[in-house]
Amino acid sequence: MTQHTEKPVILVIDDEIGIIKILVDFLKEDYKLLIARDGQSALKIALSNSIDLILLDIVMPEMDGFEVFRQLRAKSNNHNTPVIFISGNDQTFDEAKGLELGAVDYISKPLSYAILKARVKNHIELSKYRNHLEQTVRQHTDKIAESLTTIKQREKSLREAFTEKELLLKEIQNKSADLSLMLDETDKEKQFSQLLLNTVDSGIIGIDLLGLVNFANPKALLMLGWSGEELVGRQLHLFTCARVPGSEFLPSKRCPICGYLNNDSETSSEYIFHHRSGKPFYVNLSVKTMFHDNEKIGRVVIFTDITAQKKMEQNSLEIFQKLQTNEKQLDDIINNTPALIFLKDTKGRFLRINRRYEELFHISRDGIKGQTDLDIFSTEIAEKLQSNDQKVLESGHSMEFEEEVLQDDGIHYYISVKFPIFDTEDKIYAICGIATDITKRKRVEEDLQISNKDKEILLQEVHHRVKNNLQIISSLLQLQAKDLQKKKPSKNAAIEAIIESRNRVASMALIHERLYSSSNLAQINFRGYVTNLLQDMLSSFTVAHGDIHSDVIMEDIELSIDQAIPCGLIINELVSNSLKHAFAKANQGKITIDGKMLPQQMIELTVKDNGVGLAKDFNLEQSKSLGLSLIYRLAQQLAGKITIDSTNGCVVCLRFKRS
Repeated sequence: MTQHTEKPVILVIDDEIGIIKILVDFLKEDYKLLIARDGQSALKIALSNSIDLILLDIVMPEMDGFEVFRQLRAKSNNHNTPVIFISGNDQTFDEAKGLELGAVDYISKPLSYAILKARVKNHIELSKYRNHLEQTVRQHTDKIAESLTTIKQREKSLREAFTEKELLLKEIQNKSADLSLMLDETDKEKQFSQLLLNTVDSGIIGIDLLGLVNFANPKALLMLGWSGEELVGRQLHLFTCARVPGSEFLPSKRCPICGYLNNDSETSSEYIFHHRSGKPFYVNLSVKTMFHDNEKIGRVVIFTDITAQKKMEQNSLEIFQKLQTNEKQLDDIINNTPALIFLKDTKGRFLRINRRYEELFHISRDGIKGQTDLDIFSTEIAEKLQSNDQKVLESGHSMEFEEEVLQDDGIHYYISVKFPIFDTEDKIYAICGIATDITKRKRVEEDLQISNKDKEILLQEVHHRVKNNLQIISSLLQLQAKDLQKKKPSKNAAIEAIIESRNRVASMALIHERLYSSSNLAQINFRGYVTNLLQDMLSSFTVAHGDIHSDVIMEDIELSIDQAIPCGLIINELVSNSLKHAFAKANQGKITIDGKMLPQQMIELTVKDNGVGLAKDFNLEQSKSLGLSLIYRLAQQLAGKITIDSTNGCVVCLRFKRS
């Protein structure tokens, strides 16, 4: 049969039913979808369901997406569920705010559903990996703690067993030393000796000089499974040694116990005896020589069953080997993650760090043991880290912090998940931390904040400039209206006046066009502006006869918009005047615009033509022409000075100080 895996659950929160239907059709094949059209419904669904990912619209009635996000984090059991914001407002501010709140992604409408599907899949996989990693670390940490406690307890039991064994052996040895003396004592003493042999918890067997058994206490008979009648008078190794294929008993030459009996020195060692059934058991074997009147009369074999002790030792060895395997697996996990992982005791002393921690802070896992944050970081940083550790110890559960530390390339920011480690008595004995570097994200957020502030300032400046420009346009139109009222113009004159007003507005618009197409929004390159303005004016005027040539001879001069607009209007009026009046009787003409920087930040702009020139008694201040009157007022606005020379054509020179 095919095994079906449960689909990941996605909660879609959007007040637009059309968007919901499209998302359902696009995602329903791979995911289980829960739908909410407002914030309250979403919170109810989140409280009663386990959710793998949330798609959340920002703009909704009653409760917007940001508030829904906050309440989901605070109230639901899905506070670690990844959230992707979806919005029709393509604004960097909304995106930055969503990411700052803790969302994993931000997607603008209209949606690219292929990209949406890919991002949904990636974030669900990343969430599963993170949850699995945290769970694995906790499980392995708990297992290690439990195993270490078990080992300590068993180690304590072994020590107690070893101590008891040594005391028992010492007791047996002391009793055995007195056994040879008891053989020559009175019957009462013999009865006491027999009672001692019958009650001692070790097997005791006597061997004569021929190697034959002459007595065995009840414990020895019970341990070997033979009766006294079967054992006495026969070789001991026939009842204790392992049998080999093809032979009933192990030959005496190959029997270690026979070697012990033939050796006059006292011997003590571990050995394997066999029960009558063939089942082996471990013994602690001691062989002593018996003397009577300084004459050797035989040997005493004393053996204690240590099978349980050996099994305990074997179990301890197996547990230790499993712990080593588990520790190796845990090492592989924590040393191959890009996150920082560390373990401290309740006093803040490091117990363990991973390889990434070693690389970043140039300290080995052995060298850091026993040290605290104060030994590694500055006092200010260390005290903040220790304060967060203390909060975890006081709360007794996992907590998340944003922390900063100094590395080789400067300050780095981390999201640290810290949680307590409990022993078998449910007491906190350590704190574990997993820290993920968010420096890049943090710097992007800071850049976004700076960018937003710059844009706010720029927007204010744009509002200011638009207001000023509209005021200028209003004043120009008002002056043009007054001029028309005085002259009582014909229909053609009125049209010409409108064209002149259009050219003036166009000269202002050209400044903004060049300003906003450049990287510097505060200054404009005036030479490029004048060149484009002159070309536009020549193409907009219809010259009745001949050709009009133009030339721009100007240095690279940067002007602020407040000075560029009046300068542009002055040039517009002077060139318009030349095109309309200077070349009436000439077959061809030339207009030249010159600009250069003078000492003390002074600027000189010159507009000249080779036309008929002005009247000898011409006075700019007393001129009734709207255009020339406008030139005079704009020069005053610049705090500049205008001079006019009509000796050869018309030459108008404007000097002013650059702001």
